[in-house]
Amino acid sequence: MLHNLTIGHMDTALVAERGSRVLKPLDDRIVARHLAALGERYGEDWKLGGGKVDFRNGCVIVPWLGGKPNQIAEEFALRMVRDTGCQMIDREHGRVIDPGQLTGLEGSGAPGRAPTVKRFPT
Repeated sequence: MLHNLTIGHMDTALVAERGSRVLKPLDDRIVARHLAALGERYGEDWKLGGGKVDFRNGCVIVPWLGGKPNQIAEEFALRMVRDTGCQMIDREHGRVIDPGQLTGLEGSGAPGRAPTVKRFPT
């Protein structure tokens, strides 16, 4: 079963009903900085840990769980929470995700370091 993380400034009161309301969009400069540090770019598309990144209503949706956790997507989410104060939800499964539930790159054996990724020209 695939779980995505929706990252953004959201009113999370409706998450249990698999909904939420975006309060304001994420800062595009912060999103771009963290995608450049952790992601892989394919033309106009971005991937984190091999999974496609989606942008919707001022939020970023990243692939999270599907077998083992996507630690690169977790690291991206943790950095976004740290730098913007935003929230994370698993919309498809109706729950708010606390940053303490994620390990990010800390769980990869290389704390605080981004993995080497191959970048493709745009």
